Amino acid sequence: MYKSFKMQKISMYTFIITSILAFVYALFFMTQYRDLFGLKLKLNEAISLFHDQYMQQINKSLFVVAIFGIVILGFGYMFEINRKVPDVFALIVMCSSLTFYASCSAYFIFKINEAYNKYILLDFQNMYLEGPSDYVLRTETFYIGYVIYSIIILVSVTYCISMINSHIQYVKKGL
Repeated sequence: MYKSFKMQKISMYTFIITSILAFVYALFFMTQYRDLFGLKLKLNEAISLFHDQYMQQINKSLFVVAIFGIVILGFGYMFEINRKVPDVFALIVMCSSLTFYASCSAYFIFKINEAYNKYILLDFQNMYLEGPSDYVLRTETFYIGYVIYSIIILVSVTYCISMINSHIQYVKKGL
């Protein structure tokens, strides 16, 4: 019983770290692509549309879901997951929330991959007319997103399983 509760606490603290990382990632997602903002020439219209419509929509979604991750942290503290074994209601709320969060993370992996594929196909040769003369493709942000959201899926599933395991162990002991 003690081992399963310890795993639950470790999972919670790992979830806190990954949720904070997702929030910070959402805040800085567009930072490397600020050079793509404000392009007006017809030659650069594809770049402008990619930045203003596609990437900004992904960024807004990342931010909203990152806020939801913070809400899940609030649920964890409200249900005192770090101090006691969750009851059935806490399990339902937490596991449902974590499943949704993991699903959104899987969706973001695909959206980030889609954005990456669109980004590397853009034609930056006329960008010098409006902005930087030597624009360099910056793909690190996409790779960081892959890692963060993959870890979030793993941690969310582990967190949910550890709470369920703690609850089952608690019920078996008849406490």
